[in-house]
Amino acid sequence: MTKEKILPTIGFIVAAYIWTNVAYRKGKILEIEYFSMWIGYMLKRSIDALFIHIRSNQQDTNLFMFFMEWTYLWSFSSNISNEIYTPEFIRPDNWIIILGILIFSVGLICNTYVHLQLRSFKKANNGVKLIPTGFLFEYVSCPHYFFELLTWLGFYIASQTMYSLMFLMTALLITTTWGKSKHMNYIKQFNGEKDKPKYPNRKIIIPFIY
Repeated sequence: MTKEKILPTIGFIVAAYIWTNVAYRKGKILEIEYFSMWIGYMLKRSIDALFIHIRSNQQDTNLFMFFMEWTYLWSFSSNISNEIYTPEFIRPDNWIIILGILIFSVGLICNTYVHLQLRSFKKANNGVKLIPTGFLFEYVSCPHYFFELLTWLGFYIASQTMYSLMFLMTALLITTTWGKSKHMNYIKQFNGEKDKPKYPNRKIIIPFIY
């Protein structure tokens, strides 16, 4: 197994271990809704890295970037699970949990779909960068970031914990920073000069807003 396949697998295993270990140490049941959402997200992220993302070998095997990314995820895995498995945790009403799970699921599924779109654009054009089109790309430059935020908005609604809100706010800060950089690169690259197409008027992440 190559390094680019080993690293995401390790990331997922450690994330799953952290959550289940917290539940075991505190003598709690897994709180299956939250466990399923968290593990589902981690599994989806690992599958994306293994089979969907097209990156350079340097990106895939950069140990520093791997530990930066997964340490961030592992720390929130520990903090959120510790908060959920405390005696002070109060489960929201069932309808709120269901609403959060639905929003989380829509975000997760659509995020995967957008990543598949990006993969198809790169493969169809032999890695040559073109203006992405279709689905939410008609409205924003980075729809995968929008659905990432939607995913964690759903998790926060379902759990209503401080650390899940912190995770959402951290994700908002990261995605808006990266999204603006990607958006400006699109505008710079597709400036309408030298037979290049003009980049359309789109928002960065959130349709009609930002």
